[in-house]
Amino acid sequence: MKFQVTTSFFNVRKNGDHVLVKVGTYLSKKQHSELPSSKQAKCKPVHTKRELFSEEELDLAIDLYIHFSDNGATCVANNAEAIAQLVRVNGQRPSGSFSKLFNQIRGLDVYAPQAGLDNPSQTLVKKLHQVDPIRFPNSFVPQHKVEKAIDNLLSEILG
Repeated sequence: MKFQVTTSFFNVRKNGDHVLVKVGTYLSKKQHSELPSSKQAKCKPVHTKRELFSEEELDLAIDLYIHFSDNGATCVANNAEAIAQLVRVNGQRPSGSFSKLFNQIRGLDVYAPQAGLDNPSQTLVKKLHQVDPIRFPNSFVPQHKVEKAIDNLLSEILG
């Protein structure tokens, strides 16, 4: 992960030199961690590559999804309270990444009335299957793909 400077500041090097760090400058995670907190606040995280969710984040997301969906929430991905709880745990990620994670979980949920994203990670599939093997089958094939395959097969047979 990188960080982008949002407000210019002077950084003091080990040899005592003062260096102006201008707006728009990118800092590595190491450079950012070496700054005092007052200067870290003048930087924002920039996600340059895909970062996988940790086991703890997946566990929390699964618990939140099941809690909110079992209590009548039709679309947990748009539930501000569920996303806010995940953002509190890991503020480095944009909130949109949590919405996508909830959509992936919904895509695996056989109880969900609507389809979700159909590109889940294998780790997510395994964790969901451990939580509730009936609700989240281990082998995942999106419902619309199954229906399309059945339609194609019937059209070939009836031809």
